[in-house]
Amino acid sequence: MPVQIVDGVGIHYLETGGGAPTLCLIHGAGGNTLSWIRQLEGLADAARVVALDLPGHGESEGGGCRRIEDYARVVGGFISAAGLGRVVLGGHSMGGGIAQTVALEHPELLAGLVLVGTGARLRVLRRIFELLAGISPGAGGEIQLTDAISQLLAHERVLALRLPGRRFDCGSKLGYLEATVEYGLRHPEIGEDFARYLKSR
Repeated sequence: MPVQIVDGVGIHYLETGGGAPTLCLIHGAGGNTLSWIRQLEGLADAARVVALDLPGHGESEGGGCRRIEDYARVVGGFISAAGLGRVVLGGHSMGGGIAQTVALEHPELLAGLVLVGTGARLRVLRRIFELLAGISPGAGGEIQLTDAISQLLAHERVLALRLPGRRFDCGSKLGYLEATVEYGLRHPEIGEDFARYLKSR
């Protein structure tokens, strides 16, 4: 189990691949390195891929931080201590907020930024956090925000927007493959060739 010490705290991480670029991935609240297992497996032939467990998450030591800036300090310290050089920093949900903060405070650490399902401001109702505290981890050891929102419906109205399009569950192997095939067929350069390949199978 690889661990990098940052400010006296053991930060667990997983690493695959090698060479340039180095892609460093940050999970969201309640997640861990396993949130990125498909990327760790699928991008290993194209990059060095490193996914870390934030403090208080997964197999890392310490308690969770109360502020995005505190997590960003840990991530910046991890990049430096692990000798990763300039990284393409990717973040999902809260991890995206952390990645943006690292980019603003330490641009010298980054060669690029990848943001997934995140925003510049991540406002969450205090009641959501209270409900999340009582939810047991599910598949992959993750706590799902949607479970807390479902519980919130019993107490108050929740507004939502149904977006048009097709949904893919990329947390499952089948869903990940379905999304890959769908987007492969739409690719402007190889879509037609890919469709012919699929028909020939």
